[in-house]
Amino acid sequence: MYIFIALYTLLLLTGSIIGYVKAESVASLATGLISSFFLIFSTIAYRKRAFWGKSLLLLTVLALDGFFFLRWFKTFAFFPAGLFSLLSTILLIVIALRVRKDA
Repeated sequence: MYIFIALYTLLLLTGSIIGYVKAESVASLATGLISSFFLIFSTIAYRKRAFWGKSLLLLTVLALDGFFFLRWFKTFAFFPAGLFSLLSTILLIVIALRVRKDA
């Protein structure tokens, strides 16, 4: 699970940097950095068994999934919004199953 979160975070950061370079989108860079921070922070908290870590991790991925799904729904372009929506949904399922297993 942690490797998948790390890869997802790396893809998110890479996409936000590419969005900034290609379209000079400061909003893309800012949201990518903030989202990545929340993913890293909540993953560390979850690993350290903080009671709020799993909730923050699930909420962060759920918010990203909602954001990317709405983006995809507006454009129906698979890349990047559809891909990230799909990855977010898979990650959400993986985390939910892991949290359920740990409980």
